[in-house]
Amino acid sequence: MLQRAFDGAGLTDRDLADLVRLTGPLDGRPYGYTYSDLTMRLIPGVVIDAFPDAPLRPDRIAELVATHPPTAPFADGAND
Repeated sequence: MLQRAFDGAGLTDRDLADLVRLTGPLDGRPYGYTYSDLTMRLIPGVVIDAFPDAPLRPDRIAELVATHPPTAPFADGAND
């Protein structure tokens, strides 16, 4: 999904692999970004951050990922 979203943006295969790693389970966090986190928050946020005249930069995308963590899963039995 990330490859398709950022197609033509100048990110390398390594940049995309790093982004996949950053948006997955990481540093003791057992969950990663949901589809909604990616499509409704991260991808639009990255584009808005670069608009109107800055390129998409892997280091800046990593900063945005770090400041906008994924949605935590609902706890089992939380509404019981």
